[in-house]
Amino acid sequence: MKEKSFFSNSPEGRHRIVYYDYGKKGDKTILCIHGLARFGRDFEFLAMDLVKHGYRVLAPDIVGRGKSDRFDDYRHYTYDQYIDDMWALLDEEGIEKLDCWLGTSMGGVMGILAATQHPKRIKSLILNDIGPHVPTEAFEYIEKFLAVNEPNDNWDEFYGLFQKRLKTFGIRTDEVMRFLAEISAYTFPDGRVGLNYDANIVHGMFYTYDLRKQAGKKDDLWEEWQQVQCPVFVIRAAESFFFEVDTLMRMKNDNLAMDSVIIADCGHAPALASDEQIVPIRDWLLKHV
Repeated sequence: MKEKSFFSNSPEGRHRIVYYDYGKKGDKTILCIHGLARFGRDFEFLAMDLVKHGYRVLAPDIVGRGKSDRFDDYRHYTYDQYIDDMWALLDEEGIEKLDCWLGTSMGGVMGILAATQHPKRIKSLILNDIGPHVPTEAFEYIEKFLAVNEPNDNWDEFYGLFQKRLKTFGIRTDEVMRFLAEISAYTFPDGRVGLNYDANIVHGMFYTYDLRKQAGKKDDLWEEWQQVQCPVFVIRAAESFFFEVDTLMRMKNDNLAMDSVIIADCGHAPALASDEQIVPIRDWLLKHV
């Protein structure tokens, strides 16, 4: 894995995006986009598997998270900005047409929007536990648990709460849980430990939906979903409250060629770090990409 970075543009000027490059340049490339308050290296276990099968994985820390820069104004944390940054990343790597966009939660929302904005630049799309409709309950969860990011007094306290926070991710081993905790943590000079993201990303998300309303668009993405033309693979966690069964069924009715899989004993959102979560993705890619 190589840690790389580039600069993208926003209303605040230039900001630095850090991303992680797994595999060889020239191999078929999968762009993996994390959830709202997660990080690029979440995909490390998936990436290491896919590299063995001839794929390359690029996984960025979206602005406001991880090692990437922060914005001063929360109103710049929008899906449009994030997607523009991803086009800039692909341009940086000289990739005109992406083999696959894989998005978890927020990353999947971005994928639906990106696939309709520039359909010729995305050959296929994988959505991890997200669809065009997100229930009110999910937005309430985001506002309650992610809008405040207070550090813990020490690592042990941080790790204990982190395990509870990710209990729905279907994480099967202590190795994976500890790895995800380590890449998620930021240690302050006084020894306190917190999650390495700007809490203003949550305000930016709600602002994004306000902008959609002002533009006469609905909160959901059904209109955009019906415009997606590329092959699609959808993952749903069996116990997810972010991605309802009815939403999955409607997606299938709209796109009869869509493939899907249900991950048992898992909620929002699958970590994609164990065989039962990785193998369906790998098999689908080998068949379609």
